[in-house]
Amino acid sequence: MDIFQALARATQLGLAMGLTTVVTSLGGLFLGLWVDGKLQTRPWATLFLTVVGVLAGSVSTYRLAYSIVERAQLVPEGEQPPVLTLKDVQRTLGLAARIWFTLAGSIFFSLLIGWWIDTQLGIQPCLTVVLMFVGLGAGSAGVYLLAKGKGRKEDV
Repeated sequence: MDIFQALARATQLGLAMGLTTVVTSLGGLFLGLWVDGKLQTRPWATLFLTVVGVLAGSVSTYRLAYSIVERAQLVPEGEQPPVLTLKDVQRTLGLAARIWFTLAGSIFFSLLIGWWIDTQLGIQPCLTVVLMFVGLGAGSAGVYLLAKGKGRKEDV
């Protein structure tokens, strides 16, 4: 493989990784700004959803790079290493979305349930805070399993 092919493959992988991280981070930022505007919680939702977006992009980028390196190691010497396919990009964005919804969803629903119970019992914010940490733990465990590849339907 000549230097230009290697450079083209590296550029292709770098663009896919960069765009994945940027799209998930900006998605979290804009969604956080919208939620903050609706609920008057500025800056908490924006900060939280931006961090979730960065985390989702970072884990997805790592998994994409790992799958490319793993496939390249299986190629016999003298043959061309695999190129980045549309399926690779789709898997990466799908993983980013699953991570994003796993973490944000578990914390959001835990907060919602805690808030509802607290308002029914009149003991705010006791269960809201407790269930927020439960949701954070559950979401973190889910992200860990997704990052390790346990949440995939097929191997990369």
